[in-house]
Amino acid sequence: MLMQAAQLNVGLLYYVAGDENIFAIVLDRNGAARRFTLLGWAEAFPRIDELIDAIDGSYSPRHRNAQLERFASEWGKSLLPPSDVLQQFDVLVIVQDHSLHRLPFHVVHLEGEEDPLGVTRGVTYCSSGTLFCHAVSRNVARNGEAARPAKCIAVAEDVLHDRAAAYRMVAQNFAEFFAEFKLSDYSLSRTTIKQASPGVLCIVCHGQYDEIDPSNGGLLLNNKLGWGSGLERPIVLGNGAVCNFRDLPFRFPPLNVDAHPKYTPEFLTVDELKVDVECQAELVALLGCATAAASPASLDEPGSFAEQWLRLGAPTVLANLWECDAVVASKWCRSFLNHWLVGRMPKALAWAAANREIRNMNPSLSPFDWGTLTLWGDWL
Repeated sequence: MLMQAAQLNVGLLYYVAGDENIFAIVLDRNGAARRFTLLGWAEAFPRIDELIDAIDGSYSPRHRNAQLERFASEWGKSLLPPSDVLQQFDVLVIVQDHSLHRLPFHVVHLEGEEDPLGVTRGVTYCSSGTLFCHAVSRNVARNGEAARPAKCIAVAEDVLHDRAAAYRMVAQNFAEFFAEFKLSDYSLSRTTIKQASPGVLCIVCHGQYDEIDPSNGGLLLNNKLGWGSGLERPIVLGNGAVCNFRDLPFRFPPLNVDAHPKYTPEFLTVDELKVDVECQAELVALLGCATAAASPASLDEPGSFAEQWLRLGAPTVLANLWECDAVVASKWCRSFLNHWLVGRMPKALAWAAANREIRNMNPSLSPFDWGTLTLWGDWL
C-alpha cells in the first residue's frame, strides 16, 4: 500500500478566514503554494446558514435535498479554487476554518467534471494542520508494509426507536471483515468504548450535536445495569493508597431525548473522552448522527466527536455529517472495507471508490443520501 501511496499526487487545501473574504491556499506534494481569494463573507454567511438549517431543521426532504443539490452544483464551487488547480490531485486534504467546518465540499461538482469531488478523488478533512500532522504521526500504516488490522470491536445501539436489528446489521457487516471481532452485548456500551483497544472501533448509534457547546455533544448509548453502573476506576492517592471511584457519565442524556422504555440511555460526550481515554485503533468508524458536525466558538477548535478521536490517537476517523440510512450505510461500509482491507487501497481512495459504487447502484441518490460519510485525519 505504501508503494501505491507514494505514486499518488496529494494536495492540501487550507482555508483562511479573512475580514471580508474567504481565502484558500493550495499546497502540492512539492510544497509549492498558491493563494486564492474566494467568496465574500457577506454573500457566504447567508448561504451557509440556509444550507445548515436545511440539514438540521425540520424541513421536508424535498427542501433539504434541493438545498444540498444547489450547493453541490452551483454556489459550492465559489468556495473552491479553480477546477484546473484541484484536478491534478488524486487525494485532497481539506483543512477547514471557522464557519466552513460543516460544509460537505466532497459533494461539489468541479467545473467540467460529471461526478462530484468525493467520487473522482479521495478527500479527508481536518480542523488544523497541527492535528493532521498528529494523525499522520500515529498511523501504523506509514511504518513500512503494515499488516491489515485484524481485530474489530463494534457497538450498535438504538435507544430511541428500537431499531436495534437494523443497527446491528450495519455493525455486523462492518465487523465481519476482520479475523477477530466482537459485537457489544447491549449492556455496557460506554464502558466498552472507553476501554476498547482494537485495530478498528465501529460505533453505530444516535448522536446529538450541541450547537451552544459542541463539547457537550456525543453519543446516545445504553446501559442495561442502570445509569452510571458497571465501570470503576482506581486512583492512586498521594500516600500510596488506592481509591476506586464510579466513572459516571459527564452529563445526563439531553432533556429532549425520548428514549424507548426498554432502554436506559447514557450519554458519552466529547468532554468525557478528554479524560483518561486513549485510542490505539487505526480507524474509528462513528456511524451516528452528526458525529462529524462541529462549529467553533470564536477561534476555538471545533468540538466534534470525530476530531476528539483524532486527538486521542486515532489516525483516521469515519464519521457522519448528518443522519444516514442504515441500508445505505451497510452497503457503503462493505464497499469501503473491501477496497481498503482486501484491495489494500489507501483509506481515502477506498472511501471515494465506495461513494462511486453506491452512486452507480442507485443513480437517483441525492447528496444527502450518499454524502454524509466523511473521512477525518490521515488519508492513508
